[in-house]
Amino acid sequence: MSHLDADILDRHAYLDSAAHRLDPRAKVIATLVFITTVVSYSKYAVSSLTPFILFPLAMAIIGFVPARLLIRRVLIALPFLVLIGIFNPLIDRTPVAEIGGLEITGGWISFVSIMFRGCLCIAAAITLIATTSFPRVTEALGALGVPKPFVTQLMLLYRYLFLLVEESRRMNRARSLRAVTSKTPLAVASSMLSVLLMRTMDRGDAVYMAMKARGFDGEMKTSRRMKWRFADTLFLIIMVTSCVTLRLTPVTHMIGGLGLKI
Repeated sequence: MSHLDADILDRHAYLDSAAHRLDPRAKVIATLVFITTVVSYSKYAVSSLTPFILFPLAMAIIGFVPARLLIRRVLIALPFLVLIGIFNPLIDRTPVAEIGGLEITGGWISFVSIMFRGCLCIAAAITLIATTSFPRVTEALGALGVPKPFVTQLMLLYRYLFLLVEESRRMNRARSLRAVTSKTPLAVASSMLSVLLMRTMDRGDAVYMAMKARGFDGEMKTSRRMKWRFADTLFLIIMVTSCVTLRLTPVTHMIGGLGLKI
């Protein structure tokens, strides 16, 4: 994720909409239920996952999440999804279908399923961050019983990730001004990474000493309070009921059968 997109996503999380006003705990639980349901399908499931597009799409519309930002985040993750399932067509060569004389093996079906599921989960996570903000997500995780050290590490990682990115951009800009060519040799790149690592460790020590001097006891304190409302209960009931219903009921097959009858 680029520094600009991360900043846009962070700013968007503090807007006001129906999705933003939902309790962070409700949105976190709903997203976890959604991801768990999507992942629980068999490796050959593709059409059955189609109705799950509605959840990230509805959250993006209600939360005014820019379509361009959401699509770009999903596209950036595609190479990693490809690496996960790229060997499936080579391993599973069992024919399962035939389209226009072209034989489709189970490996290609499972590969498409992995890509589809990955995109759905990433889109759900992006809409969660875009309508909640990462600090509020970590607060919700802490309120839901996630161990405090883990929540604190996530919060610190988020808060100082921007500083790390800005430091790397500053180093790259300095290298560009001093270099004859715009290309970065492997030796120079490795040297820059080592310097960045040392600066990161020094910055971490300085931040830790500053936090200890101000009374940090291992817990991120905030003045904001989460308030559960009836709308949060209704949203969570609708979300959980929809996921369970779609998981237990072959909706796409029923619709397809109805279409054939018509």
